[in-house]
Amino acid sequence: MNTKPAGSSRLITILWIGIVTLALVVAMTFAVKTVPNTAYNFAKKVAKDVKEALGFTPQVRIGEAPPIILQSTPVLQLVSIKQPSIHRYPWSQTWGGSMKTLYLEGDFSAQAGFDLKKPFALSINEKSLSVTARMPAPELFAVEMIHYRVIQDEDGWWNKITPQDREDALNALLARARKEVLRSGILKAAQESFEQQLDALIRKQGAPVVTYEVAPRN
Repeated sequence: MNTKPAGSSRLITILWIGIVTLALVVAMTFAVKTVPNTAYNFAKKVAKDVKEALGFTPQVRIGEAPPIILQSTPVLQLVSIKQPSIHRYPWSQTWGGSMKTLYLEGDFSAQAGFDLKKPFALSINEKSLSVTARMPAPELFAVEMIHYRVIQDEDGWWNKITPQDREDALNALLARARKEVLRSGILKAAQESFEQQLDALIRKQGAPVVTYEVAPRN
């Protein structure tokens, strides 16, 4: 019967241990290099999708490293919601027992969204690819009166409506409309609308979690 020398068996064992060790080192090295590349490619795809869909590029960083993509804002404002509304304003004044009355009704369009001159950043977890979005608070950009109607326009016996009265009533209608629009929750709606859009863009690339941090409103 032929038997292999003990030294030969030890050599083969050592050789196999070396091969397995080398394979593990190669695998670990590949894994270490692959994770950053995966996060980097993910970051580029997210930034590209945001730019195409929303018209601006947010700052993007991976973990606590310096930004790999800088914020670029060809537009200064991002309107995330437009809201139509109707507002009314009754005005009257009495002088010497004579009352004059104006009652105005206007159709308005309000726009709210984000000031892109302020910081807007995405932070990506290198391993999980979860994303934290840091953004400014939403703002009311405009409350535009499309047109208005005079529901009531009555002079008093000797207390007549003047052009200044009409101008004052119209300005009061505009001021009331702005206050009522703000009370309607348009800023919250603007925030929710934007988060839904951004969430869809980021999750499309495979992010498991997207969280939002909104700066305090001035």
